[in-house]
Amino acid sequence: MLVQQILENGLKSSELILTELPSTKSNIIKGNGNKIYCCKYEKLKGLFRKDIDETLKFGRKACDYVAEKMTNKGFFTTDEIPKYGIFYGISEDEYRQIFQQTGADDKQDLVVIFAYNQEESEATKNTLNKLLEDIIKEKRFK
Repeated sequence: MLVQQILENGLKSSELILTELPSTKSNIIKGNGNKIYCCKYEKLKGLFRKDIDETLKFGRKACDYVAEKMTNKGFFTTDEIPKYGIFYGISEDEYRQIFQQTGADDKQDLVVIFAYNQEESEATKNTLNKLLEDIIKEKRFK
């Protein structure tokens, strides 16, 4: 029911926002020239949390689906910040920078992070958006 409650907010996503993290310790981001593309999703915070079974399963399915469709590694999100026990080498300061640059509210918004060039990031974001739109439309929340 948590996934359904979150998705009832609808899908409002921003354009991609380039964020550079020159001092990052994240190997994923270093492998992309210390650059990521971020997309703010209004009022979808918690959709990909790893500490709740329902959102963990939903998030894994969504990321796997996107990764398979795009033949890449998918995406990661601000729901996976270190306080939830997930660590990609991104510091708390870098997460704050991501929220600031995207204009996201860390209490209610989700930021999805793509570590690809702009074209692949845009295509991956579009694949994720299409999946979420279909889930909302068809009310398939599991």
